Amino acid sequence: MRSSRSRSSPPTRRRRSPRREGAPSPHCRAISTSLRREDCLAFHATRFRPRGALLAVVGDSPPSGLLDVARERLAQVRWASEARPTPLDFLELPREPGLRALVLHKPDSTQAQLRIVSPGIPRSSPRFFEAVVANTALGGGFTSLLVDAIRVDRGLSYSVSTRLAMNRQSGLSLFSSFTKNETLHELVDVALEKMGGYAESGPSEDALDKARTYLAGLFPLGLESHEALAEQISDSLLDGVGLEHLVSYRSRIGAVTAEAARAAASDLSPARDGARIVVVGDGEVGRKALGGLCPVDVRPIEEVA
Repeated sequence: MRSSRSRSSPPTRRRRSPRREGAPSPHCRAISTSLRREDCLAFHATRFRPRGALLAVVGDSPPSGLLDVARERLAQVRWASEARPTPLDFLELPREPGLRALVLHKPDSTQAQLRIVSPGIPRSSPRFFEAVVANTALGGGFTSLLVDAIRVDRGLSYSVSTRLAMNRQSGLSLFSSFTKNETLHELVDVALEKMGGYAESGPSEDALDKARTYLAGLFPLGLESHEALAEQISDSLLDGVGLEHLVSYRSRIGAVTAEAARAAASDLSPARDGARIVVVGDGEVGRKALGGLCPVDVRPIEEVA
């Protein structure tokens, strides 16, 4: 059984940052101390239950044999609870015009992590394919516009990318990079300038063709193992896009037009009006780099980490 998580296609590996066990952040500590045992038991009873779950079985045995194995295992499951889960309430974050920045002050930082983020789309959006193509040309590939401008041409950062984090209910459009303190201001300026221009013009014909070819060629690699195939099938069914999403993926990527890609580039730019800039690093460096651009809120990193 697969659980819902943040998704985008083609599939990518998820990295987990190491964290010292038994040392929660103050924010997590404040939340955990307010929870009661009854709260946890009630959530477990309605969420951690097999009824209504999706089971995907992939293997090299005949389908009838796999079904027999599944039935045998499911017959051993104890249906402990018939409690129905209450619907989760997903509240839309308020959107305010103009750029705003949050700087998380980490003392003695010599580098700054930079994120620029705007609302995205859910995976079930009918604009999925043009959005993925437009994002790949902008910053989703090694030969993308932002990689050329920030890494190759100016040497501001070794790592720069954009991605669409697509969940079942909503999503994010995200720019990510880092640089040394002395070049943070330049990195922000270049990123905003290039993303702003791309939002107006969209990808060039050459960039569009490269993005479509790259995505169509990469997609089968995410389906090679039984584990990967089971995950992709489960995710497609859970997110409501169906198995046709996998069957038609390459042809629909190849069918994305320049007009559709331009519209997606404009509507889903990480740097469009209302975007939020987040910097993790030296607070004063962040304030100076962003102060002339937009309102800046500097907070100690201990508030969130």
